[in-house]
Amino acid sequence: MATDIQTAKPLANTCEADETYVTSTGNENSLSFGKAILALIVERDGQARTRVIPSVTAKNVGEFLNESVSKTATVNTDEHLAYKQPLKKFSRHDAVNHIGTGFLRR
Repeated sequence: MATDIQTAKPLANTCEADETYVTSTGNENSLSFGKAILALIVERDGQARTRVIPSVTAKNVGEFLNESVSKTATVNTDEHLAYKQPLKKFSRHDAVNHIGTGFLRR
């Protein structure tokens, strides 16, 4: 059963946020052919929220985070710049450096 984002309580514990590209199963002549960007927030030992976003920007990521996560939560992400500005309003943001050795405290 899907969670109604309008009535669901914000995720309040440690959360992981990321985005990925999902490709269509149609052929290139199909109207549904192409890629969609799926944003995902998973609460540790809790629930998840997903949304298709038009592009990975601070505006789009920020709207999704603000609607889905409590400002008191710790949010873990990668170092994508789209997370930097929106997460300044949250109590804690940790970022993993995919090239380096692990999490960086922000």
